[in-house]
Amino acid sequence: MWQELIWNVDFGRQLLAGIIFLVLAVLAAVYIVPTILNRWQRRRDVDTIKRLLRRWGNTCVFAVWRLNPIGNKAIPIEGYSFATESGGYSSCQPLSLFWRDIEMGKRKPDDAAEVLDDAIRKVMYSEDEKTTPSPSPDPHYRLGRGDLEVSKTMLRTILNPMYAKIEIFDLNLLPIHELEMAMSTLEQIERLGYITRFEFQIYAAHLNWSIERFGKYLWKLEHRYRPSG
Repeated sequence: MWQELIWNVDFGRQLLAGIIFLVLAVLAAVYIVPTILNRWQRRRDVDTIKRLLRRWGNTCVFAVWRLNPIGNKAIPIEGYSFATESGGYSSCQPLSLFWRDIEMGKRKPDDAAEVLDDAIRKVMYSEDEKTTPSPSPDPHYRLGRGDLEVSKTMLRTILNPMYAKIEIFDLNLLPIHELEMAMSTLEQIERLGYITRFEFQIYAAHLNWSIERFGKYLWKLEHRYRPSG
């Protein structure tokens, strides 16, 4: 009798332990494991977003530089040199260094579009033109071979993967409208068959704003940054 009672008690304990284990396993499968997997996926998504933002900001820089119709395409920016690390010269160097400082956390992105717009305006117009009340008609510039198609390809390398991975982004932080407007401006330039300083400034302004927004998004992910304004 006592042996049966002890056996029943042991069996009851084992059964209870088994039930508890089963309940914990179910809870883990339903709640804990998916939560862990979601966190891992989110970390991978954030890493992907940061990698793309860095690439896209740099692409915008080169897209602006490539279509610049003035001189050797150089756009001076105060505080940034045309000298390369190897001691050479690059007309795109100030733009590249400007974006690199933003992506590396050395410069806040808040006024990036304004700084770039001002730098481009200084290149586009001489001092006499800036002070002339009735400026002469905007001259027409012929595009270099491949300039337009390369610029459109650059924008596609941003928009296509952006749309393909749209679900991982905060859409409020992406410059989708600005990039689409830049592409629309390229199509207008293609129809004209030439580019003017006015058309280039419109195109560049959309990309400059995209650069600023990419920078703000990257800073938010990297530095828990809240942009002003």
